[in-house]
Amino acid sequence: MMFVEANRDYAVGMAKIAEQLSPDEVQINTPLRPCGVTPLSAEEVAAIEREFSNFQNVFTVYGALKPEVMPFDLEVESLSGYNSIVIWGGANCDETGKV
Repeated sequence: MMFVEANRDYAVGMAKIAEQLSPDEVQINTPLRPCGVTPLSAEEVAAIEREFSNFQNVFTVYGALKPEVMPFDLEVESLSGYNSIVIWGGANCDETGKV
């Protein structure tokens, strides 16, 4: 679930809807990439997370592990020895970071 300033007060209601859906996990997010809205702080996301305390598997964007990433401009030879490369894209934002 994506939370921003405009909907953060709806966390209780969204948690009730989630209870009806019985998800295996709940992901609580706020946009950290550049875009047209300001992300919620880690403290604000933690407050939202508490509303989902009835669920076993709740993950937040601030609690997620950040994978090691590599820039695209490396030569292929320099990538040998890496088991995987994670590519993060901003598919929902244009080159200025706007949605």
